[in-house]
Amino acid sequence: MISADLEPTYADQWSVGVERELTRRTSIGLTYITKETLDIFEDTCNGNLPAPAAGADCDFYVMANLPGLVRDYSGFVLDFESRFTDWFHVLASYTNSESEGNVGYTQNAGVDFDIYPDHFENTYGYLSDHRRHRVKVNGFVDLPLDFGLAVEGFWSSAGVYAPTVASETYGRIFTERRGSREANDRYGMDVQVSKGFIFGRDLRFELIGAVFNVFNDEQVTTVCTRVEGCAGGLDLDAATAYVQPRRFEAGIRFEFQ
Repeated sequence: MISADLEPTYADQWSVGVERELTRRTSIGLTYITKETLDIFEDTCNGNLPAPAAGADCDFYVMANLPGLVRDYSGFVLDFESRFTDWFHVLASYTNSESEGNVGYTQNAGVDFDIYPDHFENTYGYLSDHRRHRVKVNGFVDLPLDFGLAVEGFWSSAGVYAPTVASETYGRIFTERRGSREANDRYGMDVQVSKGFIFGRDLRFELIGAVFNVFNDEQVTTVCTRVEGCAGGLDLDAATAYVQPRRFEAGIRFEFQ
């Protein structure tokens, strides 16, 4: 059932920034961003409206703008960009941010806020996209003989998660505050090399080679969050997935002028 006064979820986002030229075609900027998501809707047992209660009726589910649902983001972004020559370009940024709330970006796709109090406990905390620090660097260099070199790198501080346990009703519930535990930080680098060839006036083609995950590090991307353990005999907090190993790609591009 859908509530008769259901409103669409929306977000208010504000940003303010300042940018300063350092030298010729080189600048640095600082931006503050805040984003508040409002009128978040979820499905819940009919007995939880207008207020949730233990043992409330659950004859059917109602999709409604549940009071108290929040999702907030705020952060500072420091940018550096330079094109001080035609053959060199670099763009770098550092972000310090927080992403908090009691409902993630998978709203309506889980058991959040179905039964009280099972699905209402420990729901507020850091969300899945929260990483306190992020650094990104992108750049390219045009080299002699129509060679090109491009680099993309990143680093981010630890991601977050929280243990869960099977509910006595159904689904899973947090045993600790959402985002209470930290996983590992992440970093990586991709590199691309290209070589161009000119044929006549109108045709140029480019050979392209790329290397992804240059360092070939076996970094963890997800961990087991189940208190009772995960498939394959993995314990709580054990790694369940990793980044892809170093890999290579080759390609060709044609340009008609």
